[in-house]
Amino acid sequence: MPESDEIVACSHCGSTNVRKRRVLAGPILSANRGDNMFYCEDCGQNGLLVTFESMQALETFRAERNSATLQTEKLPPKVDVIPILPLYSRSLLGSTLLESVPLRSADIVSMRWNGSSIDKTQYAVNFEDYWQAVGSSKYRAGTIYVLDISGINHGEPSFQALRQLAKCDCKILLDLGVSRPEEVMDGFMIDVEKVIASTKKLRDPEDFSDIYDLTEDCIPCIDWDEGVVWSGGIKKNGLEQIVDILAGIGFDSLILMDLKRLGTWSGPSAELAAICKSLDFNTYLGGGIKEEDVPLLLESGVNAVLTDPYTPVIRDMIAHKAVPPQPTSTIAPEPTPAKDARPAPG
Repeated sequence: MPESDEIVACSHCGSTNVRKRRVLAGPILSANRGDNMFYCEDCGQNGLLVTFESMQALETFRAERNSATLQTEKLPPKVDVIPILPLYSRSLLGSTLLESVPLRSADIVSMRWNGSSIDKTQYAVNFEDYWQAVGSSKYRAGTIYVLDISGINHGEPSFQALRQLAKCDCKILLDLGVSRPEEVMDGFMIDVEKVIASTKKLRDPEDFSDIYDLTEDCIPCIDWDEGVVWSGGIKKNGLEQIVDILAGIGFDSLILMDLKRLGTWSGPSAELAAICKSLDFNTYLGGGIKEEDVPLLLESGVNAVLTDPYTPVIRDMIAHKAVPPQPTSTIAPEPTPAKDARPAPG
């Protein structure tokens, strides 16, 4: 155990019976400022430690994990419905972005694709409040898809905030804005299931080959806006060409993300949904999707669905006093018919 005034424990089971193991990080210095991976002697899993202010807090964490494990074992298997959480870590007075206090400065925000990057819009909810909705027994998200806005847009991943996600009882798919192949390893300095490498931050298909040489625990994401979007908003290569390249490299999972629909609730792209039928991949589809769109998508051969933030279902579960989101019809695609006629986040 490391010497510390705080109580530290395994992020999976809450055990304090751990030992240090070294992991080679990528080039982002803030990803590994003396923080190392640990192996838990009790549950046999690797990960980062989480800290607790008191033994009572640790015991509560252990009880919640044990209860969640028992409930999960009783649930029938189902296709993944994965909520997208755009994470924005606000800097505090006297602190830099990466030094800010975890969670207190972390919001889940609304977002919009502007043609070259993802914009954070005005609607925001504290991470803890948002997680109480998607992580509740009513919604029960077993996996979440985290879009780190600061990492994607500014190359400054919100590591301090992201590390606190280890306390959430779910698997994490993380897009922290990998712009060079070696940066994918920085994502694993946080306790995540998979790191996402998106075309919108990479230069060309060769980057995916270099990433695969480093790790097979990465899911490539093809970002689509009437063409495959690469770094700088450049559109090149056909979708079928990229899919063939990824298959040849050895990837068995793939994300198709419709950037123009992302965050709009406007329904999935019929074009991308149709393509999913022919793909020999474990396929994730995202962009404009609400929970009510899921049944039809499952018939289309999609293996996992990435739902927009602030869908009507999730929003109705959040207790907050934020100003309701405003329509984005002048920018977003025309919405598909839906039971909920309230405006999409703006």
